[in-house]
Amino acid sequence: MILNLKANQNFLKLQDELAGTENRLSVERKRYNEKVQEYNQLRRRFPSNMVAGIFSFKERPYFEAAAPAKEVPKVDFGK
Repeated sequence: MILNLKANQNFLKLQDELAGTENRLSVERKRYNEKVQEYNQLRRRFPSNMVAGIFSFKERPYFEAAAPAKEVPKVDFGK
């Protein structure tokens, strides 16, 4: 009984850690995309657009996960 309870607690802890990791990734992805948006907007504004043209500053793409990365992984906790 005690072993089973510890296993359940460890599994719940693992779920919490995974959820926390997903949240941190989501927050950082959002921050990155916000900075890319700021950069791209600044690059198009005068007089920054003149400097960007002279030094060939290119527009940066937003972060998007590849299609396979969006799929939920299959996890088997069976024995």
